[in-house]
Amino acid sequence: MKIILACFLIFLLQFSNCVDFQKNNYDLTDNEDHVFVVKLLFEKLTELLNKTTKLDESLTALNQRVATIEGNLNSLTGRINGGDGRINVLNSRFQDFDNRINSINSRLGSLDGQLKANKIDLIQRMDGLERRAIIPDSGLN
Repeated sequence: MKIILACFLIFLLQFSNCVDFQKNNYDLTDNEDHVFVVKLLFEKLTELLNKTTKLDESLTALNQRVATIEGNLNSLTGRINGGDGRINVLNSRFQDFDNRINSINSRLGSLDGQLKANKIDLIQRMDGLERRAIIPDSGLN
């Protein structure tokens, strides 16, 4: 979520650099201003969408690595517990480690869900903006 906020702040900074400061505001009923603002929004939203896609891919790869480590830990714990005698000290340490991994997995899962929800929201907003740019509002005439 912090990354999305940081990207939004970067968008605002870049938008402020592109704005014509001699204009008090942009008239969205004027075709030139409307096209400029819509194009700028599309560019920035596309950049943000690409960055969230890369972040989503990184989180997926990290989840796979954690799952591999968890599988290795489970097989090692199975070997220790399947031996002649139980080693309680190692077993408790592995259980603590397993609990930490599960905690990290749950945190990553919630972040992954939030990223996917934000990605879907961005796509829907971009679709709405495209429809507005393609089909002009008849009430503005």
